[in-house]
Amino acid sequence: MVAGMWHHLLIHSLTYHLFWRYKDLREREKTYQIAKLCKYLCAKGKSVLVTALTNRALMEVAGKSSLSEMIQNKQVYKTKITSDESKEIPSLQLEKDVTPKKGCIVLATFFVSSGVAAELASETPFDYVIVDEASQALLAMLGAARLLGKQVVFVGDTNQLPPVVQLKKSKIRDNNYLRLVEGLDAVTNNGAMPLYQLTESFRLCNRAVSYTNFFYNGNLSSKSKMRFTDIPNLFFMHKEGGPSLIKTDMGIGDLAPESALKLTLAVVASLVSYNSKMEIAVLSCMRKTVRELQKTINSHIKNTNLIIDTVARVQGLTTDVCIFVIPNTNYLRSLEPRLFNVATSRSIIQTIIITDKEILDYSRMNINVRQYLEKLEQDYSFYCPYNGNKVLKLPTDNIKIINYILYEYIRTCRQIC
Repeated sequence: MVAGMWHHLLIHSLTYHLFWRYKDLREREKTYQIAKLCKYLCAKGKSVLVTALTNRALMEVAGKSSLSEMIQNKQVYKTKITSDESKEIPSLQLEKDVTPKKGCIVLATFFVSSGVAAELASETPFDYVIVDEASQALLAMLGAARLLGKQVVFVGDTNQLPPVVQLKKSKIRDNNYLRLVEGLDAVTNNGAMPLYQLTESFRLCNRAVSYTNFFYNGNLSSKSKMRFTDIPNLFFMHKEGGPSLIKTDMGIGDLAPESALKLTLAVVASLVSYNSKMEIAVLSCMRKTVRELQKTINSHIKNTNLIIDTVARVQGLTTDVCIFVIPNTNYLRSLEPRLFNVATSRSIIQTIIITDKEILDYSRMNINVRQYLEKLEQDYSFYCPYNGNKVLKLPTDNIKIINYILYEYIRTCRQIC
């Protein structure tokens, strides 16, 4: 479907259907389309509730340029605005009761919205409810959205992160709870409703799309307008953008391998020195790995455009460069296809994957993840040997960090292909 036409078809279909699910493959254009839809509906005098799992996802919607006029006119409300959020969007209005306002947008998390739905008597307060990141919603949350809105739009991707639950997978399976947990998958596979799919990615460049398409049967195409230049000093940056693979020596079972920590620091330092305004995300699926990355990087580099977090917390994030660190342990988690897909599709310019040199020996790897990594190994990969006996004393200056660490690692890098 052409992106510019979808909201007109959506309004037409909502005349006849209570539910609509928009299966999008990439967040950036998805969030942009959500903002355009909100503006369109509010111009018609409708009340709109946008709900998502995280506050970050809601702020992504509020920050889109198509809503800037509504923001200035104080027509966009959000529950529980933090000091950082008020600095990011100063004219964002605080909402206390989650009540509908004609021609206005209310932003609330799943937690807040579900609480409001639980207290409803019989009325349906909002004209439209848009559920963003619907793949992360339990089936009960999708039902709550139906109680809150006369018309409901589910926006999500079943190839990305499902809800996080405390129940063990074996208990979910044995008690047939899977449909209750993965609500979007249950609704779309068992409900009668119109489904729409955007196959044009405005975030991912052509080369990145060629890899992400392993998860989407080749249906995705790039509409990115990014122009790339070759950066000789940053060898890990492909001249056409997209992913690159850096292998090193990691100890088995080590969630905080020194080789990965220092190599990641070297890459971040070189990127910051090249362009201090570049937005960088350092991700891992393991919390201990993230904590050690935060200690290592933040002790040497102070940059407000740097995010270091778990993959599970960043769905919906768009960044310039993403560094995905995979320790040599618990591959069942790090290489889970939905997590891997999210981690490797955050960046506009480049995704840098740092792994152990023997990662492809893992026999239980998902076929799509294996195809991705095998292609990348042949296409653009490097091996950085690590001598664990050498512990570098790192200076605080970014340039000196590059001189020390890159001399130790990147100087000895050998391109595999």
